[in-house]
Amino acid sequence: MKNWLRRISKNRRVIKDHILHVKGVTSINITHAIVVAPRSARSKYTRYLTQKKEQEEKEKQDQKRKAETEAIQGLGDKCNCLKTDISLLLSNSKELYEKCENTGNLSFVT
Repeated sequence: MKNWLRRISKNRRVIKDHILHVKGVTSINITHAIVVAPRSARSKYTRYLTQKKEQEEKEKQDQKRKAETEAIQGLGDKCNCLKTDISLLLSNSKELYEKCENTGNLSFVT
C-alpha cells in the first residue's frame, strides 16, 4: 500500500511539473497514449479482480474437497475398526462354541 501511495504522489509531481513547464493546462497536447492509458489500467485492474475471484473460488473448492476427503478417510477408519471388531467377535464365538461342545456346559454360550 505504501509503495502504491509513493507511486501516486510521484506521478502527481510529474504531472504538475509538466503543466508548469508548458505554462498551463490549455497548452497540454493530448495524445492517443494519454487517452489509452486509463483504459488499459482499467482492463488490467478488472483482469486482476477476476483472477483474484477465480483463485478464491478455487481455494473454496479445494477446502471442500479436503473436508470431504477427510470425512471419507474417517469413515474408512471406522469401517476398518468395525471389521477388526467383527473378526475378534467371530474368533471369540468360535472358541466359546468349541469349549461348549467339548465340556458339554452351556454356560459358555450365554
